[in-house]
Amino acid sequence: MSVLILKRSKLTACSTVGSGSIYFDSVAAIVKWRKSLLVFESAKSHWRLRKIFAPTGSHSGYPDSMVKRLFLLDGMALVYRAHFALIARPIFTSKGLNSSALYGFTQTLLDILSKQQPTHLAVAFDTEAPTQRHIAYPEYKATRQATPEDLSAALPHVHRMIEAFRIPILLRDGYEADDIIGTLARRAEKQGFQSFMVTPDKDFGQLVDENTFLYKPSRMGEGVEIMGVPEICRRWGIQRPGQVVDVLALMGDASDNIPGVPGIGEKTAMKLIAQFGSVENLLSRTGELKGRVKETLETHRKQALLSKQLVTILCDAPCPVDVEVLKLHPPDENAIKDLLIEFEFNSIGRRLFGEDFRAGRGHHEAKAAAPVRSADDPGGGSRKEAADVSDVLPVAPAPAPEQIKDASLKSLARVPHEYQVVRSAQERAKFIEELQKLDSFCFRTETTGDDPKGARLVGLAFSFKRGTGFFVPLPDASDVLEQFRVLFES
Repeated sequence: MSVLILKRSKLTACSTVGSGSIYFDSVAAIVKWRKSLLVFESAKSHWRLRKIFAPTGSHSGYPDSMVKRLFLLDGMALVYRAHFALIARPIFTSKGLNSSALYGFTQTLLDILSKQQPTHLAVAFDTEAPTQRHIAYPEYKATRQATPEDLSAALPHVHRMIEAFRIPILLRDGYEADDIIGTLARRAEKQGFQSFMVTPDKDFGQLVDENTFLYKPSRMGEGVEIMGVPEICRRWGIQRPGQVVDVLALMGDASDNIPGVPGIGEKTAMKLIAQFGSVENLLSRTGELKGRVKETLETHRKQALLSKQLVTILCDAPCPVDVEVLKLHPPDENAIKDLLIEFEFNSIGRRLFGEDFRAGRGHHEAKAAAPVRSADDPGGGSRKEAADVSDVLPVAPAPAPEQIKDASLKSLARVPHEYQVVRSAQERAKFIEELQKLDSFCFRTETTGDDPKGARLVGLAFSFKRGTGFFVPLPDASDVLEQFRVLFES
């Protein structure tokens, strides 16, 4: 029999927080405690990871003035969204691994931790096991394309990142992440929580109420959208959020292969539910309708009811977990650093750990140049020798002395050459015309370094015959590169 899998890395005591309940003797004390949640230590200080976590040691009580805020993340939906948001310009590590999904998911997680001040948090994922929806309608989600290989490869690393933050991962065979989230949101509401369902999925609108909100993460700079009862009702033209299932049942959902009623789109569905209140009431009063809509509803009555069953999120899934177990805990900073280094997330690393953070090639070069502290003496004292640079870059063997003595060395002054800098827009236009007349030419980009994450483009170098070279500076890369578009696209 399948059971809920609750995954959390082994927790260690937080040295800055004592055990037992937290009590406050004044409003000022509460304000001071809440300020510790600020993500910046000062206007000029670095963002510190520990600052985004509330001091939630082992206490089980909360001040009356503090609202318990539960964030439930729809893991697979967020991972898909992150992957395809960067599909035009995916992020790759220097080893060629597509890290777009991990990067986008991590950014979403950090935004929630830093800006929303959750007290409890969990990530729910689907499993490959069929659900009751598949049994009721075998074609459910049948039209979905296979998960891209890059995305499948990224999923284990997403799980690693979640575990590094010591956030529970929730799975249950036979139930979707939607059902786990719905069940926990309703359970948390009875315990005085505010719940936020973090997902781009419109289906979750049906669960919104006074204490349960739909949290749509920012995308393409649009900003986070938090939808409560007024926003959901306004979006769907309904009287109460629970009617979202009725609208979706009529219009269907191509992404999940939910059939709906043929010929009824979103606008018609919204109009019908606004008038009749529910699918069941609509089907019992089709005599009040006319024309094609009446005919198609009477013909596809069973399909409409089946579609409503498919879009309804369960709130009574067997989920044997106490909401308090989802309380936020201090993260494993070392594990997070290791992951950021492994996947070369320099920007996130500097954001969390300061400007000295280095990942990727820059990290390895620094590691090779610096002494390595002994594992037996991490604070100093005995040291191991610096790492061999050959572990980072291949080093050619040093030439023998006689080779150096007999070598015929040349300098720039002794080699005929014609090197030019192409600076102005007019010079670039003339140069591009010359290049377009050639059958072939060589070019390379000049950057500030070899790190693909941190290097900045500073120029283009061209050559088309021996002894010649042309350099195009890029003070404003976007404008200059646009001028060269006609050359590279011809």
